[in-house]
Amino acid sequence: VHPLRLVDGIYPAVAVTPYGTLLDALRDSRLLQVKVTRYETVTKELPFETQTVEDADLDFGKTETVQAGQSGSEQVTSEIVTVDGAVVSCQAVDVQLLQAPVPEIIHRGTRLKSGMIGKLGTGSFLWPVPGYSGISRWANLPYGHRGVDITAPYGTPIYAADAGTVIAAQWHNHPTASWGYYVEIDHGNGYKTLYGHMSSFVVQTGQTVTKGQLIGYVGATGTATGNHCHFEMYYNNALISARNVFPDI
Repeated sequence: VHPLRLVDGIYPAVAVTPYGTLLDALRDSRLLQVKVTRYETVTKELPFETQTVEDADLDFGKTETVQAGQSGSEQVTSEIVTVDGAVVSCQAVDVQLLQAPVPEIIHRGTRLKSGMIGKLGTGSFLWPVPGYSGISRWANLPYGHRGVDITAPYGTPIYAADAGTVIAAQWHNHPTASWGYYVEIDHGNGYKTLYGHMSSFVVQTGQTVTKGQLIGYVGATGTATGNHCHFEMYYNNALISARNVFPDI
């Protein structure tokens, strides 16, 4: 770190310091620090990106990989400076692209079967489990069953019926009629929807969701017999039957 000079001359014997003593003194005062600059070349992986394209020829919720992703690579040369063995700087001085990454391309289906888009008043809704129209029972209002039970295999995706704000994403505590893991969405126009008995949910309270956004998966948590999505609909806090919104299901 510091330059050293050798100076010829005649000196009194008392001015001469033994080498070992001088070395210790220089080290103690950090005047004998050694700086080393070296270069290191490594090959680094370049991860591929994933591109999702909406495809009207695929059923809603289905995905198809049309191009597999492939990682690329680059050769990076770095200048590394150390002082007494400790790294004080490291910066890339040369980068050579060896192989460009190939993106993964996934097509996501948007095609809906007949009856899976419904409308009531000013609200337009998506059937929350597209592709599944098996109904174990509809709502029996005003005093019977509160919603429609949509049967589907465990883990089937459940989607938001319309855009809105998640006002609940939690476990439903009820001794005899628990929804289990459920999500409730306020759509901001007087309408609310509730999705019960999920195996798990992927949104949180306060989150804004778009129509058709994944919110959870079909399960049988809470008070349930068999895997299904219990789907309730409200207008101005009063229950309405999904059968009036989706008459063609």
